[in-house]
Amino acid sequence: MTRAVIVSLFSTDADWRALSPNTAEWSSPEGHVVTVHVTDDMAEVRVDHAGDAVSSVLDLGPCADPGEAHARIEEEAEFLLRQVEN
Repeated sequence: MTRAVIVSLFSTDADWRALSPNTAEWSSPEGHVVTVHVTDDMAEVRVDHAGDAVSSVLDLGPCADPGEAHARIEEEAEFLLRQVEN
């Protein structure tokens, strides 16, 4: 599932770039950097901006659908983006 989640991220947003087979990164024009590291059943989502960083770990479960995992990762990234901006 690891590779499928990363491929899912790339298929919806060309701004994602691969750092490794299970790690991807996205940068916003405002200077936010979102890094996602996926293992078989977990994803670490980290947001860096202007020297501040927040992160969380999502339990995706061993049989998570890549599309569902992608949606949960995006939701968590948006939540963390709001946190780092405040």
